[in-house]
Amino acid sequence: MVVIGVVVRAGLLPLLVLAALPACKHPTAASADDWQRWFNKTAGQVSRWDGSGVPAPDGMSVRTPDGLSVRLGKDFRKRNDYGCWDVGTDKWPGPGWRDVCVSRIVPAEQLGPSFYLQPEPLDPKMADQHQSEDWEVGTVTIDGRRAIVERGRVSGGIEGAKRERRTAILIEIDPRTWARLVGRTGDDSGYGELLGIASTIRSPSRHFDEGRRPTRRCSGRTRRSLRSLSPSPLNASIVSRTAMPSIRDDIHAAAEWISEALASSGYEADFSPNSLVEIDRFFSENSVDGRPVLGGLLSESLGGRIFALGAYAGEVVRRSIGGEWRGDDDDPSVEVNVELHLPDSTICWPMQRVMKRYKLGSSDSIAAWGSGAGLNITRDPWPALRARPKGDEPELESPSAKSPWWKRLLFGR
Repeated sequence: MVVIGVVVRAGLLPLLVLAALPACKHPTAASADDWQRWFNKTAGQVSRWDGSGVPAPDGMSVRTPDGLSVRLGKDFRKRNDYGCWDVGTDKWPGPGWRDVCVSRIVPAEQLGPSFYLQPEPLDPKMADQHQSEDWEVGTVTIDGRRAIVERGRVSGGIEGAKRERRTAILIEIDPRTWARLVGRTGDDSGYGELLGIASTIRSPSRHFDEGRRPTRRCSGRTRRSLRSLSPSPLNASIVSRTAMPSIRDDIHAAAEWISEALASSGYEADFSPNSLVEIDRFFSENSVDGRPVLGGLLSESLGGRIFALGAYAGEVVRRSIGGEWRGDDDDPSVEVNVELHLPDSTICWPMQRVMKRYKLGSSDSIAAWGSGAGLNITRDPWPALRARPKGDEPELESPSAKSPWWKRLLFGR
């Protein structure tokens, strides 16, 4: 497993917990071959469990955001837009309650293959970690496919779990391709039901290659400038596409503008590593659950400001440790797909990370991302992550469901 070196100082331990880096691809990330070797070795070493008699779900088939299909029980309901469903929430945390999340394993986005439920914390002195008691692991074969199944009673974490029944199931869906189901249950019978759900996971389409994100390239198409969405000094330099600056020019201009705008609103945005904590505070104070606070600093020109915040976050990393922005100016979604290449060959997607911070909240901390990318952040991140908008119940902008959230966010459509 790859361990990312971070200088640990007082108040910074939570950064290590939060510093999962789905918007960075590390040069030492595990390959599909690494996962295959680990899976084969582990399946051959752990106990073999009987997979016969697994109950078949009797509900609908659903699709995860990353293209997997899975069948659920008839009473399950969608919990969020990221591949999670639950049932019996009125019975939580007792018998009848179930919660399940399903996702595809992309090796390039993982630090390495390993067990999901850790029997012991990586560092017993570190706050907000999970600990799995009564942990056990085995392998089963269902419908000709192998699965590595973990079970345990989990305590800890930011959510404050107390001996919660959890299972993590890593199952083959295609050669050299895996999916993971993470489930929670209020009683022991739920383990079998969750294994039955895992047995239905399929990959009906293969448009996700290993470690690659789908991109659209259309040579000659006009790219809409996100700067036009923001009533800022950036508008003064908008020109026709025949003479428009490159995406790198846009990024540098947007980063400088948002730095000044943040400073004028009381945020310390001086391009120092610690200023990424201020970006977390900005999101905590101006958005809730992927929606801007009414009258807040994201209630207008949302797309342009999100792009500028991503440009700023990336520039903080680039100015501190070096690197180069790379993007295809003929890509109509270059504002989303632009990459930051670091000196050690790490590739990051700062705009995607900022979009996730807005949509998913403090669990996708920008400061944690920067720390994992190599920045020495010495400021305590928790006050910023726990900050809230003014007022006990802030008014929120009404959401729209006409198109995918990221298109509404960046392109206003």
